[in-house]
Amino acid sequence: MVESRRKVKNNPFKDLKNSSVQYWLGFMCADGGVFENRINLGLQERDEKHIDKYIDFMGGTITKSKCIKNMNNKEFISYRASFRSTLVSKFLYKLGITPNKSLTLDYKGKMTNDFIRGVIDGDGYIRKTYTEVSIATGSIKFAKQLQEFIVDNYKVNCTIRKS
Repeated sequence: MVESRRKVKNNPFKDLKNSSVQYWLGFMCADGGVFENRINLGLQERDEKHIDKYIDFMGGTITKSKCIKNMNNKEFISYRASFRSTLVSKFLYKLGITPNKSLTLDYKGKMTNDFIRGVIDGDGYIRKTYTEVSIATGSIKFAKQLQEFIVDNYKVNCTIRKS
């Protein structure tokens, strides 16, 4: 992979009023990784098309890589899109998307319906009967932020369960 294809010069997340930006910020809160100047999104094989959508959102300037791991004599395939950008990593850090975010996420941006959709696509599900929405997070602070947004905007009961 050519190193220049892995560097992003502009911040695709900067327009916080854009619905696509909001969606991908929510998705990054769920499944993204940020460490120093490296930004990574990795998903299991069945979600490969979603990696392609993320690459399109990024303007096609990054590439996808296939990862194969053997666990308990079974092959596990995933796909990843990663790049380096000090500008983007600093921006995401300011929003609370930091290393170890799964336990410490305190989102500093404005939550929107598109942001919530991204979080659900990354770490949640909606039951087919539409009577239950579940989002998994290890961050109590983020769970409370999600709960507050859902109660205030959708006027539905929302429970946080620790398991």
